[in-house]
Amino acid sequence: MDRIDSAILAVRILGLYSLLQGLSIVPVAVEMHSVGPSPYSWIELVYFATGIGLWILAKPLARNIFGRQEMPRSIPGAWSIEDVHTVALGVLGITVLVHAVPHFIA
Repeated sequence: MDRIDSAILAVRILGLYSLLQGLSIVPVAVEMHSVGPSPYSWIELVYFATGIGLWILAKPLARNIFGRQEMPRSIPGAWSIEDVHTVALGVLGITVLVHAVPHFIA
């Protein structure tokens, strides 16, 4: 798995988190909609649109994050900015997923 694949996975995990957040608002929005107009419906729509957009556009976003492929480094073990981005996006995606799953299950 190279850096682009890791970035695609991280963006898709972030999109999945956004979709799960949109799903968690659905019961509240339905209950509030029976009383009157609900402000949660717009938030839910934004979460769904963001999640779907991130899922569909994961490959172009990942390519945009890393730009052109560079030649191999001459110093083995040295970290480039792309390596740091890959690790940061992976950690962010896993952190978001770990915090979202208990709220979604409960």
